[in-house]
Amino acid sequence: MADSSPAFKESIALCARAVQLAECGKLQDALVCMNRGVDAAPVRPAAYNDRAQLLRLMLRDEGKREQLQLNVASCRMHWSA
Repeated sequence: MADSSPAFKESIALCARAVQLAECGKLQDALVCMNRGVDAAPVRPAAYNDRAQLLRLMLRDEGKREQLQLNVASCRMHWSA
């Protein structure tokens, strides 16, 4: 999946929307939107990082740790392909 693919663009837009929601204090809505951003382009490492930062903001340390592991795994898959 190329960085300019429709799925990547959708993921970027969804993650940006999630950031806006988080800035407005709508953290649960932001998490839903961020999850959609990850689902749109599961090989896009930045989406996992964005979600980990949101979970950190939400003080979900366990979720943050899990997202970090997923991000690392995704990067390994992406770069070894």
